[in-house]
Amino acid sequence: MSTVGFCTVAGAIMLASALQASIGFGIGMLAAPVVAIVDPGLIPGTLIMVAALVTLIVVVREREDIDLHGTGWALVGRVPGTIAGALLLAIGFRNCDEKSSEMSLQGLFELIRYIQWRHLLSHCLNPHAKLAEEP
Repeated sequence: MSTVGFCTVAGAIMLASALQASIGFGIGMLAAPVVAIVDPGLIPGTLIMVAALVTLIVVVREREDIDLHGTGWALVGRVPGTIAGALLLAIGFRNCDEKSSEMSLQGLFELIRYIQWRHLLSHCLNPHAKLAEEP
C-alpha cells in the first residue's frame, strides 16, 4: 500500500471511529467504502477489529449507563450477523475478478448506507418516538 493510501485509510478510520464513539455507528458507513476502494484485502478484518476496540472503549467510558437488558437483545442479532457478513465477504468474492468485486462491494455499501440513513431519518423526522424504553 502506498503512503497516500495508508494515510487515506488511517484518516477514514480515525473519522469513522470518532463518529462511532459519539453516535453509535459510523465505521461501517464511513470507513468501509474508503478502505474497500483503497485496499479491498483489508475488508472485513480491519474494520471489525477497530469497531470492537471502539465499542470496548465506549463501554468502559459509559459503564454506568449501559442497559444490560437491551444490550443482550442487540447482541443476539449482532454476533450472528457479523459472522455471516464476514463469511459472505470472505467466501463470496474469492472467485471474482477485481472489477466485479469492486462493483459488488460498492453496491452492498450503498444498500447498507441507504438502510442506515433511512432509519436515522425516521427518528429525526419523528423526534417524539422513543428509541428505547426507559426503565
